[in-house]
Amino acid sequence: MRYTYTLLLSATFVSTAAFAQHQFRDQMEPYPYTDEAAVANQKPLMVIRYNQENVYYQTPLFNAVSKTLQVKPTAQFTFVSKVPVTGQPEKDSRAEEQAHSNWQNILQTLSDIGLPEKQMTVRFEKSNKVLNNEILVFVQ
Repeated sequence: MRYTYTLLLSATFVSTAAFAQHQFRDQMEPYPYTDEAAVANQKPLMVIRYNQENVYYQTPLFNAVSKTLQVKPTAQFTFVSKVPVTGQPEKDSRAEEQAHSNWQNILQTLSDIGLPEKQMTVRFEKSNKVLNNEILVFVQ
């Protein structure tokens, strides 16, 4: 059984310095262990869009991850953070900072759920096809 959730959620989060400990701050390239081909041919389990002031993604993310783990305890989750590119350096820099802050909040939620880091990968992608930051959740 496959669970598919598409969430059109949004939020503005306060940046946190804790993100640096995960070494994602300046890395906008995929991590080498991310299976890009598998993700490219798949629909996301969940999409979180940050296009308004508050986003309430925690409960839907908890439900999606929990139900997936009930069905497949060894499931691997890939999180793709899409960062909008406008060509305006200052605006693009703020979007990158916001994307990293958003990921830090998602990571905290996943930690609260109890999802081990070994079962998740993350990558950041710059895109001129998105208007706001997005995080797509894929399951393998």
